[in-house]
Amino acid sequence: MFKLKIRKLLKIFLIFVLVSSWLLAGWPPIWLNPRIPPKIQEAQAATVPIVESYSTDTTGGTTDTTVSLAMPSGLAAGDLILVIFIDEQSNTNDCPAITSPDAYTQITHGNNSADVQAAIYWRIATGSETWPLVIAGTTGDYAVGWALRISGVDTADPIHQTGSWAGVGATATSGNIPEVTTTVNNCLILAVHGFDGSDGNTTFSGTGWSVDQTLEDPVDNTGGAYAVWGQKDLATAGGSVSCDWSTDVTADGWVGIQIAITPNPNEAPTLSISQPDGVDDTVTAGTSYNITYTLSDPDDAATVDFYYDTDGSGLDGTAISGCQDQAEGTNATCSWDTTGLGGNLYVYGITDDGVNDPVSDYSPGQITIKASTGTVCSSAITFSDFPGSPTAWNELFWTETEGGGASVTMQIASNADCSSLISDGAFSGCDFSNQPEANNTNSEGFATSPVDISCLDEGSYGVIYLKTTLTAGTGSPTLDDWGVSVPENPWLLFGLTPFLLGLMRRFRKKMEFRV
Repeated sequence: MFKLKIRKLLKIFLIFVLVSSWLLAGWPPIWLNPRIPPKIQEAQAATVPIVESYSTDTTGGTTDTTVSLAMPSGLAAGDLILVIFIDEQSNTNDCPAITSPDAYTQITHGNNSADVQAAIYWRIATGSETWPLVIAGTTGDYAVGWALRISGVDTADPIHQTGSWAGVGATATSGNIPEVTTTVNNCLILAVHGFDGSDGNTTFSGTGWSVDQTLEDPVDNTGGAYAVWGQKDLATAGGSVSCDWSTDVTADGWVGIQIAITPNPNEAPTLSISQPDGVDDTVTAGTSYNITYTLSDPDDAATVDFYYDTDGSGLDGTAISGCQDQAEGTNATCSWDTTGLGGNLYVYGITDDGVNDPVSDYSPGQITIKASTGTVCSSAITFSDFPGSPTAWNELFWTETEGGGASVTMQIASNADCSSLISDGAFSGCDFSNQPEANNTNSEGFATSPVDISCLDEGSYGVIYLKTTLTAGTGSPTLDDWGVSVPENPWLLFGLTPFLLGLMRRFRKKMEFRV
């Protein structure tokens, strides 16, 4: 027995030592360990413009002096058409013109004396362009050209930055095309390089740079036109990094430039709320009301969350349950359950596409929500039925269950359907000091039990009826019981015999007002 106790103590001691070591060693608490599996983070879709396709043409010799470019495949309205032309020129500053009925804008033109020249043009496609696109070179020169189709550009300002031309008029096998510096994210950077030389192989180096295509004129000679272009994505605004080129042949003069293409700006969603507008917008609490709105986002799938407040400003209200994450639409509606609400309320919505700042809008007017109410009228209470020969009325009293803004008020009527309330003047001399200011007359309704009715003339009002009004808030009121008394012999209206108790139970069911 003693050995068993020792073993048990040793086990406890060992567990204590292990747990203490674990805590003192700084091991991460198990409640801070990362969830398994880890939460998946959603990535934003890339917005860098894309070179979707391109067409090419080359020419050279004494008779064929033009480059004729076919339409790039898949060209659609809104795409950027970027035209690159490289010419082994014979004349200094001999910038060729595009022969087309469509207007093209020349971005830049570069040359190095009589060795090579380059020109770049652009146009936002409308879908009705004339093809082929013809560029006339100088007679006897060799030329190459591209027509690039680029999607996802800012159609209002597609050319974000144009770098400085680099190049020399002497032989070279490598060189450097200077970087451009952008001020917006997700630009597409193009590097264009051309030289006067023979067949060869050109490569680009530098962070992110790659060669997309090389072209040379169709005549195999050492003095022809050779060109190459490449691209890189620049996700973050800043320097694009210089593009270093090298070739395994000798370039007899070269030019190069970098160009930044502006991405299509992500447009913020638009939101407008048309209802409620304050016209015919009165409902009873517990009924449904359709919030009407228009939400659109050309770039993302946006949703809107709806709220209400009392002042129409500040975006500091309460979320509307059932009207969160509502989809885009024109004059779309969301059904609002107004149970438990009351007053004059504005509606506002907030939408967030995850890219731009949140967008909000308030309703042009208020919705008026009337509280749900119900009334019950008692059976006749006859003064002469009280035992003990009373001489005056005494008090009206009741027991209620409220909560959540619910309320119960009492009034005294002179007819069986409680439509004729006893005038306030008949209660002159009664003490209503325990009543709130807004509920200290019979016409307003008494809110606090008991109510002094000792001044009510029993001769004029020997038969009275009690009217109760139950108003729901976020909770539902219940009148548990009610009665009147006389000074000599208080008598609970629903109270002393089993028969009357049965009536009380049945009548109390009528007194429960629920929404």
